[in-house]
Amino acid sequence: MLELKNVKKSYDGTPVLTDISLNIEDVTLHSHRCMSTSRTEDMRSTRAK
Repeated sequence: MLELKNVKKSYDGTPVLTDISLNIEDVTLHSHRCMSTSRTEDMRSTRAK
């Protein structure tokens, strides 16, 4: 569960968020990592040494 309560945010003294609350009960998060081909090849050659 993710819960945020009474969130406030201002920029230079000007309020942009006041008293915002968020409650997320059930979430599945996925993470994807992007890597260039050359970087992947560098990592493989480093492991092989």
